[in-house]
Amino acid sequence: MARACFAVLLLLGLAGQAYCRVPSPYSASSNDACGTCKVAVRLMGDMMCDPYVDDTLAKWMVDNICSNFDEKEQCSDLVLGLTPALVQWLRVNADPDTLCSGMGVCPAAALQAQVQPRHSSKPNDVTCPLCMYVASKLKEQVNNPVTQADIRDASLAACAALPEGMMRDACTDFVEQYGEQWKGSSPAAGQQQQQQQQQLLMMCGCASV
Repeated sequence: MARACFAVLLLLGLAGQAYCRVPSPYSASSNDACGTCKVAVRLMGDMMCDPYVDDTLAKWMVDNICSNFDEKEQCSDLVLGLTPALVQWLRVNADPDTLCSGMGVCPAAALQAQVQPRHSSKPNDVTCPLCMYVASKLKEQVNNPVTQADIRDASLAACAALPEGMMRDACTDFVEQYGEQWKGSSPAAGQQQQQQQQQLLMMCGCASV
């Protein structure tokens, strides 16, 4: 099953949940699809503030989508592997004008008028969500003292949790590329490790501290 198809299904599932929250004056107006789209994307952005949104979305996909496939286990594995990266990407890129224009719901002029995204210099669109995904996995261990070597190992383990193929390879390449920057540090814990994760996000170019 194509990973791209599942990424689209995940996005549609999240968009559907957001659309259900759109106030009735918007959702009832078929003449204002652009406005409805923007409201839905804003609500989707609000949903991204929920730290458990990826778990909620993954469960919804497994229960409502994967249950209809013959290869349910493979479907579930793909959903669980792709959801964190998709959610992290949306947390950075959930801009109503850009997304709705890009989908053709709003006039293209609205997209052209936008200031270039602050991370447009990134040559590979998959790098940012992968970096954010790795950082989020490392944050789960924020209370455990680790060395920089442990950070690299934990990052590679996070990459290994992704489905085989382009995303796992890109994630592994990213960790190997920046591995040299993680060498030579003493063990850190608590607030010090939080600062390390903030620095990692800055290095990703995906989020500001």
